[in-house]
Amino acid sequence: MDKLEVERYRYDVLATNLVVLGLLLTFCMPYIAPVLGAAAIYICIRYWNKPMALMSPGKGRLAITIVLALVQVGLSSLMFLSILGLMFTI
Repeated sequence: MDKLEVERYRYDVLATNLVVLGLLLTFCMPYIAPVLGAAAIYICIRYWNKPMALMSPGKGRLAITIVLALVQVGLSSLMFLSILGLMFTI
């Protein structure tokens, strides 16, 4: 007989926490922010079709997390490009 499933892992919360942590660390440790953003995007895409948690708000949190992670990666890339531009113009 199959075991009754009473709990599921909340991948949407994990990805959202990665994005929020990355956004908080963007200005003090900009080298870690793109890694956390890419990891959040991977988690969202990888677990999109997995069954959501039993009391989950749906796929909206995953979609918002993908948008925030793309903003995070873009912001970090702009920071790196501006730092490199300043280094090579001096």
